[in-house]
Amino acid sequence: MEKRSFSLSTLFSAVLLGAAGLMVVGSCAGTGSGYGRGGEPEIEQQAREIYLEWQEYRKSMDIDGYMALFWDDAVKVFGAPEGDADIFRGKADIRENMEFVFDRFGDFMPGHIYPPAEYRFDEVNRVGELLLTLEDPYYKQALRFEERNGVVKIVEHWTFYRFYWEPEIGELAAWADEEGNQDGILNEEEQLELFMATYRVLYEPHEVENFLDEFFDWDYDGFVDELENDIARRVILRNRFRRIDRFMPIIARHRLPPHDRDEVNMHDANWTEAAVTWAEDFFPHGPIEDEYHALGDMNADGLISPLDYEFYQDIILRAAAVNPAPVLYRREMPAFIDDIYHWCDQDFNGEVSDDELGQAGFELFDTVGWTGGGPAWTPIARFFDRNRDSELSESEIEWAFFFISDFLLPKAVEEGVVVWNWDSNSKTRFKFDMDGESGLSESEREALRSFVRDFDLEFEDEDKADNTEWRWLDSNGDDFIEMWEADLFRDMLFAAALRTWFLLPEEEANRIVVRTALDATADADGNGLLSMQERTELIAALTKEHEAASTFDREIDSNSDGLISMEEISRARDTGYISAGDASGRRNSDGFEARSTAQADWRGTGSSSEQVAIKVKAVSTWGSNLAVLGVRDLTETIAPPQSSLMISFLENAFVNFGNVSVVDRQNLEKIMQEYQYQNSALVSEETAVEIGKLSGADAIAIGNLSRLSDIYYLHIKVINVKSGKIIGSSISEGSSEKDFLKMCNGAVQPLF
Repeated sequence: MEKRSFSLSTLFSAVLLGAAGLMVVGSCAGTGSGYGRGGEPEIEQQAREIYLEWQEYRKSMDIDGYMALFWDDAVKVFGAPEGDADIFRGKADIRENMEFVFDRFGDFMPGHIYPPAEYRFDEVNRVGELLLTLEDPYYKQALRFEERNGVVKIVEHWTFYRFYWEPEIGELAAWADEEGNQDGILNEEEQLELFMATYRVLYEPHEVENFLDEFFDWDYDGFVDELENDIARRVILRNRFRRIDRFMPIIARHRLPPHDRDEVNMHDANWTEAAVTWAEDFFPHGPIEDEYHALGDMNADGLISPLDYEFYQDIILRAAAVNPAPVLYRREMPAFIDDIYHWCDQDFNGEVSDDELGQAGFELFDTVGWTGGGPAWTPIARFFDRNRDSELSESEIEWAFFFISDFLLPKAVEEGVVVWNWDSNSKTRFKFDMDGESGLSESEREALRSFVRDFDLEFEDEDKADNTEWRWLDSNGDDFIEMWEADLFRDMLFAAALRTWFLLPEEEANRIVVRTALDATADADGNGLLSMQERTELIAALTKEHEAASTFDREIDSNSDGLISMEEISRARDTGYISAGDASGRRNSDGFEARSTAQADWRGTGSSSEQVAIKVKAVSTWGSNLAVLGVRDLTETIAPPQSSLMISFLENAFVNFGNVSVVDRQNLEKIMQEYQYQNSALVSEETAVEIGKLSGADAIAIGNLSRLSDIYYLHIKVINVKSGKIIGSSISEGSSEKDFLKMCNGAVQPLF
């Protein structure tokens, strides 16, 4: 018998509580993933007959009849929930074990009812399998059968007990005891409730039903959606598995990487989450190829089969459910630099070590290396989630990239921060100098940008000769750029960026450049930067329904009822996807100063001289009705057909850029005639609001066209009909009447 830290108390509890098994939810059935059905029908028939005999011999405690069902070289695997196991090899060891079981627990054997079983054929091991199904949740159990010379017998018996013995109760598990018997101990029923809830929050969209669901309902809508499932998987299986060796050392030792040290670090935890999520890629069926695959080899036979993976997944998910590690990040935290620092402190000693800095630096690299966006599941990613929708858009990733490349890295080079060089196994000052000059030149900055942007493409698969643009990476001077050299520079680069971030004064570390319409709305002082206070108000406003208390709250309170609804929050978040223009504010990497301007480039089809003022207030009217009342011609030179055409341009722009429903022009004209209003473009704002109400509009738009020297200016104001307040204002310019279409687009686009 091979010993793997097995506990007798676990055996006693297991046999006492029953001998049925629970098939892991989502496990393979039918064909695929190494399993086949119908390929060996005679094995299935004989296997089921043997299973019935197996039950009867256990009930009657007939040890001779029981052992006659096994091959001489049969194996029995008896495991604990932590993943450690006793392996009994050969009939002699199995017989000794079963004699002990019959002698010790014989009173319970005759009356036990065994569940039905699902048959599968394992193509990897060429054996038939019966997986005992879900009548009794205490065990996960399987029997394997092999045919030899026309005779079928049991070749393996797997049994893993699934409940922990009085586990420590952590914050994410306490609710199960509070809803149970409230005795401070997680009993079997409470653990089962916790296991099922954990599985659901990881894999199934559903309504919020318990504390765990509420914890991952990051958008406060009472529903855990697929994005929140994804976030839950990364938080529970990645974030909370870092240094799990401090809280659950047995499973860390037996079923989590690495083999060469006790600590489960960030990279190890990331691998574990990926292995559970993408089994085929991380546990290829067949002979074990490396030490990581060995973690899933439950019967220690040197092969990975689908059954190995199913048992491995079940063990990891159950450990994740009861993991008592402290919660380091939650949805209501702002993800400022202090939150990021504490999250990086994996061993909870109050300091971020060089090793922890390097690992967290990789997470920073990973954040800006995503393509197509992804969930904001770490405080690092959440820092850049400007509209707090729990997902990083491509634009947010792009802005994060420039925050690092154009702000943090120049400071890192200038300050020469100390980082760990794992090649020399020593600390060193971070340096990057291609031209021999102090500071980072624009060409050096571009080299760093290219390195980060193209890393996966350039350095993932092969080494490179030194005649490329990357020759500066050749740290050992062998005229060849090995992949490890690129990895080394990447790790030092992002560790330097992160350390620089940690060393900045709190206010400077947490403020960001205004990039979106949403940012500009929160920029109360109009300096082109969002301070900590401005960001705090923005974040608080974009969480859950609440009374309008801050200036920002009142800006997004589109119906002016003093309450911020989830619909208004959703509309405000939408404006986080609309750029406010690149020149709205810039950081100076030396002094962290911002350049504020009333103008921002409109990236349209016009010439570079066409400008549009950044929006004054976010127009939260997505999906609403809007009436374009008209454009007042202050130049007194525009013919009526041109004015009508400009109104059509504006209506088209509001539909395309604002996703609003525009009130039909004919209906507006009927209202004007019925109530004997004058030209709608010439009425006062108070009268315009009345017209808007009569038309059923939620908001109205009024334009003024003026001219100074040779430049036309179009000023657009959007007014909330219910409150009478201006909720959007912008100015665009053009050089001639030919620019009217571009001016209308340029005035409307930044409002949303």
